[in-house]
Amino acid sequence: MHLVPKVTALRVCASIAIMAFTGPFVLGDQAASRESLASLRARLNEIQANLDAMTMRIETLRRSEILLDQRLGEIDVQSNDLHLRRGRLEDRVAEAAQFLYQTSSVDMVELLLTAPNLGELSTRIEIMERVSQQQTTVLMESYRTETQLDHLQQQLQAKREELATTTAQLELASEELQQYFIDVSEEYLALEEKLAALAAQKAAAAARELEAVENKAGDDSNPDSLNTSSSKHQSRLGDADVNGMACPVAGVNSFIDSWGFPRSGGRTHEGTDMMAAFGTSVVAIVDGTITFEGYGTSAGNWLILSGDDGNSYWYMHNRENVLSGGPVQAGQKIATVGDTGNATGGPPHVHFEYHPGGGGPINPYSILSSIC
Repeated sequence: MHLVPKVTALRVCASIAIMAFTGPFVLGDQAASRESLASLRARLNEIQANLDAMTMRIETLRRSEILLDQRLGEIDVQSNDLHLRRGRLEDRVAEAAQFLYQTSSVDMVELLLTAPNLGELSTRIEIMERVSQQQTTVLMESYRTETQLDHLQQQLQAKREELATTTAQLELASEELQQYFIDVSEEYLALEEKLAALAAQKAAAAARELEAVENKAGDDSNPDSLNTSSSKHQSRLGDADVNGMACPVAGVNSFIDSWGFPRSGGRTHEGTDMMAAFGTSVVAIVDGTITFEGYGTSAGNWLILSGDDGNSYWYMHNRENVLSGGPVQAGQKIATVGDTGNATGGPPHVHFEYHPGGGGPINPYSILSSIC
């Protein structure tokens, strides 16, 4: 028979007595904590859902704007081709009219009767028939061309109006998103701080319980334990997570998977646009070195971070580049969110690209969604 040592038995009894006395209060605190935790997360989810919905609307409007602009270009090309065709037809109509005018002064019967022989008579009749057929064909082609031009002009006008409406909606949506970022940023970060505080309290309570009750040591199956790193709404302050990576935008942000979306000039989107308030800090996603910093017509202010992990990370449309080169650590500020380059007039954002091994870009959405 195994006997429990006296000291251990007394410690267990004392622990049970403490738990019996404090149990109702601890349970009450836990219930309040769970309620507070649920409300905090619900509010964060509500804010993020609103941001994501607004971002989706902006991306949808931007895609519509680009497709409309491309369609206008196609209509312009078709219209120009028809104008050229109409010009050629008008020349042919003028030639036919000139011929008829020249031959109208001659009596048609006389023209036929003065034929020197039967062969010439047959030729003159054939010429007159061909002139008549040609005139009819030219006039019909001219009519069809005019009809097509009128139809294209109507399409052109309708598409221009649609484009103007879409552009106005995009500008309004961009302004609304920017204002919403301004309105909720302070609340959002405050909610995250409260969540972090609750996580710390929970960790401290767990440590006390483990210390009081030895037989619960190593038990990590508590369903109420906090795990903020598994939530999309983890800290946005630019701190590196357990994987040594930091969200490139150190503040409230929103983005969707827009890889492959149409862009101006027939291009497709090769990154993720991370929307955020104008001037929000942009940070290094991993430890590495800034190997390029400059300005491009399309990219605006941009830079390249060559990560110590062997991959390259591109940041575009920055308001300003804080660093021009040198080593950086994950979470270190390197730029600010802006709208430079061809992003002017749209919502401030960082166009973020992921280049594995320094090669061509691949979709960075899954990486960003896991750390932001």
